[in-house]
Amino acid sequence: MVKRSNNHRNGHAADPSHENEQQADPRGQSDAASYEIGYGKPPKHTRFHAGASGNLSGRPRRSRNLTSLVSEELSKSVAVREGGKVRKLPKRVAFVVGFINKALQGDLRAIGILIPLLQRIEADQMARDQPDQPLSQHDQ
Repeated sequence: MVKRSNNHRNGHAADPSHENEQQADPRGQSDAASYEIGYGKPPKHTRFHAGASGNLSGRPRRSRNLTSLVSEELSKSVAVREGGKVRKLPKRVAFVVGFINKALQGDLRAIGILIPLLQRIEADQMARDQPDQPLSQHDQ
């Protein structure tokens, strides 16, 4: 009958270098006997090693919504030909210039959108430019 040591169960079959692996603590118990394995306490040999994570690809990037996609695309530059010259403009500027040019050429849809927009912009500027009115006797 072959007598096997407890180390054989741990994968250290008759390896003399692992014989002294379990050091006795002051209470008379070995490290392996005093360490309890259970929920939230995995065996020490199966834990992640220092510097090695279980999530190598990292946290996924945040998904972008429609607003951020449109804003990012409008920030990119595009080449525009004006009067025989080529200029690079952000797409949002090129869009506004093209829209105003269509209105100037007589496009009724562009005019119908542009006139109320201009009225609103002018009303906002007038409201900002007016000085604060002093408080009336009733408000004081």
